Amino acid sequence: MSHRRPPTAGRERNPETAARREHRVHPDGRGVRQRTAGGSGWTAPRPRHPSSERHDPVRGSGAGEPLLGRRQHPCAGLGDLPPGLSRRERGRGVAALSGHGRKWRLAHAAARGHRVAAWRYRRRAVHGKGNAARLCARQRRGRCARRRSRANGHGARRRARIGHCRTGVSPGVVRGGAARRGHRSLPAQAVTVRVGVIGTGFGRRVQLPGLGLVPGVRVAAVGSGSLDRARGVAAEFGIARAFGSGEALAESPDVDLVIVSSTPDAHARHAIAALKAGKHVLCEKPMALSVREAEQMVDVAEGSRGLARIDHELRYEPNRQRARELIRAGAIGPVLHIELLLKPYLRGDGRRQAFDAPWSWWYDARRGGGILGAVGSHLIDLCRFWTGSEVAEVNGRVATFVPERSDDQGVRRPVTADEYASFIMSLANGVVATVTLSTVAACGPGHFAQITGRDATLVLTGETKLEIVRPGAPPEDASVPDDLWERTVPNNMWARSFVRLMRDLVPTVEGRPPSGEPATFRDGLAVQRVMAAVREGRSARLD
Repeated sequence: MSHRRPPTAGRERNPETAARREHRVHPDGRGVRQRTAGGSGWTAPRPRHPSSERHDPVRGSGAGEPLLGRRQHPCAGLGDLPPGLSRRERGRGVAALSGHGRKWRLAHAAARGHRVAAWRYRRRAVHGKGNAARLCARQRRGRCARRRSRANGHGARRRARIGHCRTGVSPGVVRGGAARRGHRSLPAQAVTVRVGVIGTGFGRRVQLPGLGLVPGVRVAAVGSGSLDRARGVAAEFGIARAFGSGEALAESPDVDLVIVSSTPDAHARHAIAALKAGKHVLCEKPMALSVREAEQMVDVAEGSRGLARIDHELRYEPNRQRARELIRAGAIGPVLHIELLLKPYLRGDGRRQAFDAPWSWWYDARRGGGILGAVGSHLIDLCRFWTGSEVAEVNGRVATFVPERSDDQGVRRPVTADEYASFIMSLANGVVATVTLSTVAACGPGHFAQITGRDATLVLTGETKLEIVRPGAPPEDASVPDDLWERTVPNNMWARSFVRLMRDLVPTVEGRPPSGEPATFRDGLAVQRVMAAVREGRSARLD
């Protein structure tokens, strides 16, 4: 049985309803017209408001001008609207077009006293489905751009990507979440921490690209011992300011957090300057050249109002974090001993650090070079991080096998830093840990760790594999997926872990507690004492 209403022919219609339904859209798309009594023609266009002479109902307020949101009261300038409109319809500035069970709405922009193109509902009533879809997309982009602009405090068009921005970008355009090398998974957020990076080596290769993946961060300055080099890096990454010394950057009022990524012989000088200036500090490892310098840094940090952290980023590597959770949960029973091995060692650029590597500060002991400080410091910290216990005694030695190397100009220079290190640590809880590192080994498992417990053993192989081995059972895969895989430059665990560390550090700077357990200057001092004993080649009690 059909429920369709009978035709209206022969029936007397309500005049008010009829008048409301006789409003149609003119074929030329210029707005609403009133059909004549005869039904065959169109009346003259309704007078337009003087302030909307240049208004195009589809393209907005003038060719090439952006679509703007409402800036006045919605009822302003409505003038003489068609009869039968509700209060809500008058507020929106719309006119009824049809009454056959549904209403098509047309934004009555021509009668409004302000520039607006807020089209809604069935936009195909004006220029068809294609134009309506394009208009809708344009409005969405405009609204999102305005929200981002308001959140970041600058124009929506002032954007830059770390590593993909133009030279000479205006100050303050590298905002949090904007520089993420094409990845769209992170939301754009307001800048909360202004970062200054001291160092154009590891800082340029790993930290500056990684900071683009940290929401809420803007790289405000870069510093180096060479002003020209600092300016070159600033131009490459779109950074507003460049400094020719770390101390000058540390004192800059445009910086909240200072990342000390200079050579180790300058760590203490730069970190102390930043802390005295009231800045937060993230210092690269090794913390200092000596135990005495490290103690001075701790004293200044404890008297400063800023945070003081060490960049032991392996605490944030997913599989190493998972190993700690399993140990703390008793999954392998009490820990008995730990073996840590690194060979061969790959440089930050992916090349093997073997006999043919050119001379650099890395081979100069006076500047803090050597495998013990570069990687051994991380492994010492991991043992403390996993077990929750301090090193009570250490015995080991270091060695140098290549007496000279050629620098980039072909000049032969002496090698004074360690190329090999091996030592045994006894922890306060009875755990024994052995560590071996080599830069001259041509082959090996890379990063390898074995944590032996009374009930089971944890085995970490490479950067991404974690297994639980129980007696008489096949290995059980306990690896944790890495959500940053192939999103960092370079794609290694150091770069990925640095991003996670910074994501945890930024909320801490804002006053919120960290989700992880970043290394403090006290942790760095404990590691410095172990390295000093190993370099001296003696057995030393540290408790």
